[in-house]
Amino acid sequence: MSDPLTADAICALVRGFLAERIPSGRDGGYAPVTVEQMDALDTIIYAIIEAKWEQDIDRDLPVCYDTWDRTRYWKPFSPPIPHTTSLNTNAERLDALGCVLGSLSSMMDRAKIEVECLRRRLLLEEAPASLLLALDQLKETDA
Repeated sequence: MSDPLTADAICALVRGFLAERIPSGRDGGYAPVTVEQMDALDTIIYAIIEAKWEQDIDRDLPVCYDTWDRTRYWKPFSPPIPHTTSLNTNAERLDALGCVLGSLSSMMDRAKIEVECLRRRLLLEEAPASLLLALDQLKETDA
């Protein structure tokens, strides 16, 4: 087990990471994010946590984190959900489990939307040209 980075070393990592500001796309979308940038960010966050808190006997840290590149992945569906064993009342435990069910429901809704979009794309790819022309004409009359 190596020693955690010093505050000065962490600051140097942060300065290097922030040396270049990356603008958002002209189309109003997210700024581009590379895998290397995400790796550097994870390194910095882990270094901060490791410098602040000592690992337990299993070499686990008491704080965990997840970073999400929203140019590649969906936004997380839920905030952290408490361990039911850390809650004092059954009502609190039930609320925590309700959060789990809410997260699952949100994920299912998102998956249904994605399946429907894919199904439509597949239909359009296989549709005869005459159907696509008719759909285009309908769009023009609606406009």
